[in-house]
Amino acid sequence: MHLRTLAAALLFLACSSLQTPSPVNEALDGSLGTGGGNEAGGASDGGTDARVAAPIVCTDLVSDAYTAPANLPELIDARRGDVVRCAPDTNIDSPSMRSRVTSAGVGMDVTSGAKSYRVAFRTRKFDGSPTLSSARIFVPTASRVVDAPLLVAAHGTTGVADICAPSSYETLSDYLVLPAVAHGYAVIAPDYAGLGTPGIHAYLDNVEAGQGMLDAARALAKFTGANEAARVFVFGHSQGGGAALSAQSLAPTYGAGLNVSGIVVFAPGWATKVDVSGLENTSLLTSTSLGAPAAFTSLILYSYFGNRVGETHKSEGFAASSRAAVTNLIESQCIAQLPFSIPAVAPTFGSLIDPTFRQTTLDCAAGKPTCAEPGKSYLDVQKANVLTSAKGGAPVLAIQGLNDTVVPPATFRCVADKLKTEGVDTLLCTDAQAEHLGVVARNSKMMLDWIDAKVDGSTLPTCAASVLPACQ
Repeated sequence: MHLRTLAAALLFLACSSLQTPSPVNEALDGSLGTGGGNEAGGASDGGTDARVAAPIVCTDLVSDAYTAPANLPELIDARRGDVVRCAPDTNIDSPSMRSRVTSAGVGMDVTSGAKSYRVAFRTRKFDGSPTLSSARIFVPTASRVVDAPLLVAAHGTTGVADICAPSSYETLSDYLVLPAVAHGYAVIAPDYAGLGTPGIHAYLDNVEAGQGMLDAARALAKFTGANEAARVFVFGHSQGGGAALSAQSLAPTYGAGLNVSGIVVFAPGWATKVDVSGLENTSLLTSTSLGAPAAFTSLILYSYFGNRVGETHKSEGFAASSRAAVTNLIESQCIAQLPFSIPAVAPTFGSLIDPTFRQTTLDCAAGKPTCAEPGKSYLDVQKANVLTSAKGGAPVLAIQGLNDTVVPPATFRCVADKLKTEGVDTLLCTDAQAEHLGVVARNSKMMLDWIDAKVDGSTLPTCAASVLPACQ
């Protein structure tokens, strides 16, 4: 896996400040505001929500959203997306919504406040086994249209430790999620399975991520009482953009029964090929590129071994000299800290990555007769992780900042070329001023205009589209 590509493929979340917000841990009472009671779906703030309240009673504490209820029934297909935990969360009135959207750097008309809920829903891991994902659900107090679509927001890289679950933080995902809510759309923002909930987050596993997004849509439909024909839009940033594109790939199969009507991605980190050449340079400093490649590589290896080999093997991708220290950091810190803490205990990639794993992976990639485990299985998994888009499936709006150094324009071009080659109706937009984080706030209106047009059947918006560099 090319280390430069790793840095370009993922979201270096909160890179401008590298500060971790304080988690919201307090138990909230059962009040959902005027018109609420304890049932999901009621309106407040003087507005009206077009949806019929679902028969889901939210009486859990917010901390319950990260634990599995006892004695859950077998996860048959009809139970995917079942909301099994629900707690009332912080409500957002219109003035507060306006303030938070503005603070996130988004300029837009705010037409709605929101009720929010902390939930857990059922989904499947990459191997089909049952698992749980936590999430926040935002129901607008003034729905934009009758039978409004269901929106799923996929976040970027935060880490794999339970403390890194975005739903645990009040404003961490405001820049991505709140513009759509303020516009009057119901949104679910899942954490990804194993991030906050039991198990290890299958970091960058496209099958699991895509399935999780589709089951999040099912969860929101069940929560709001939406009908089966409700349109679904999945949008995401960086790692979350990859999750959204994976949902597009899996929509005709795993998403059967859902009306997936559009995908929006900002600077998507999505596998288009397998490149392990970056493993060759053992002397490369892990502090290179502010430590981002080392942090991302560590998350990938920890997740791969913990999920694919077994939880007791989660540390085996790391060199013996740094294994215990790196594992401890991954399990206790998030992406804001890891790029600095990992180089402190493993100063080179040779001291970070297990030499047997490194050499067997390189041998297998080169087709050498010395190809062996653990590299063989790892390479097989990475090849399977390059999904094929659904030809003629959900259309895609893809937005890229030309000043992005995390997912550079040349990396975005690889995604754009793949979508075109595989027959996906794609509108490509570029922003000459935007960097990695800023591309979302600067282009949220474009996303909402595009979704509005898809919902209303009106003319699609246009956008700037600069010539991109060749795929690298």
